[in-house]
Amino acid sequence: MGFGLPAAIGAQVAKPNAVVIYIDGDVSLCMSLHEMCFAAEIKFKIKILVLNNADQGMVTQWQALNYDKRYSHTHQRNPDFVKVVDGMGIEAQRLDVASDITDQLEWFIRSEALSLLEVKVDEKMPELPWVTPGKALDEIIMSPSQIGTSKK
Repeated sequence: MGFGLPAAIGAQVAKPNAVVIYIDGDVSLCMSLHEMCFAAEIKFKIKILVLNNADQGMVTQWQALNYDKRYSHTHQRNPDFVKVVDGMGIEAQRLDVASDITDQLEWFIRSEALSLLEVKVDEKMPELPWVTPGKALDEIIMSPSQIGTSKK
């Protein structure tokens, strides 16, 4: 976690004329806010799509699958990403309603500057597909019912 934005910056440096779209989760983005300041200062044109479920989804799944749902420090209150990046001079919008997806994605793709689109997603949505370490690829978990993550 926290690697996506630095990698996107590296991609933009390597290919300055390319459209770089960085898709990440909320917790990972929180780990790279300093890099966001740098990207804004250098005026990179990276497009950041953050999926916000206010949860460390992968860690929550580990705790559900391996620790009898004893959750510890996996649910969090995120900052208002739109306000935070606005303070950095970054264009930002939030997608709260699925019916707005076309307009929001058009804005996101057409933006000529560093931009962020925050997408609110279901807090209970598991990370899939999932391969538990030590298991073979034919034992892949494809269904939420196989995980049983109740986060409340």
